[in-house]
Amino acid sequence: IIYTSNLPDKKIKAASLSRLISEIISPRQNEILFEFLLTFRSFCSTSQLLSEMINRYKEPKLEVSEEHEKRVYQFRVVMVLKQWVTEFWNDFAEDPKLLSTLTDFVQNSISDSNLANSLQSIISKKVDSNSTPDVTSINTVKQPAPLLPKKMEGEGWIFNVPALEMARQMALINYSYYNAVEAWECVGLAWSKQDKEEKAPNILSSIKRFNVVSNWVVTQILKQSNSKKRIKLVSWFIDIAEVCFVNQY
Repeated sequence: IIYTSNLPDKKIKAASLSRLISEIISPRQNEILFEFLLTFRSFCSTSQLLSEMINRYKEPKLEVSEEHEKRVYQFRVVMVLKQWVTEFWNDFAEDPKLLSTLTDFVQNSISDSNLANSLQSIISKKVDSNSTPDVTSINTVKQPAPLLPKKMEGEGWIFNVPALEMARQMALINYSYYNAVEAWECVGLAWSKQDKEEKAPNILSSIKRFNVVSNWVVTQILKQSNSKKRIKLVSWFIDIAEVCFVNQY
């Protein structure tokens, strides 16, 4: 392990995966656990980390082999797993095999029933929340009545939709893209790396969405047959942009 300095407030600069895991399990290093869980995907896979954690629980790396020391060490391993499940549940929600491995470990390997039940309770709640969409935020706010044109047929009818309504609908669509982005996708410019599809899939989807909308705007303006129609359409797009800016859409 390499530190930034020899001072008491020194920070970890570099370390092997094995040593990093030892550090996050240590009760002295609670402050680095979140940072580790946020960034570990840049140097190891989720399955590799889970396997390492399970092995640490089953075979604690301790200089003192007393039973009390072993239980404390195993407790710390479970605490790390609890924070992982709590803060970064999508790692498990999007990988059934990873979730199955974790569940099997909790049910068959954790000797302390209280620890096992505590972790299993968190997992069960997360699984239930995935199967039951949260509509609380939608129901607590009165939805505005849609502003629709009198005629919604024929080519180009969409350009008669009021700018406010168009901005609302675009914001709703874009929200689904932005909401899907995980914090770890923003680490180390992951969306620009060679393995970007694996490291930042949702950021790439957001970028693609932005490009699709941009190309659509340009195409529709250039498709107009005369300058008068182009000016009218440009004004409509500007009105939409202004609504988005004012309402922070």
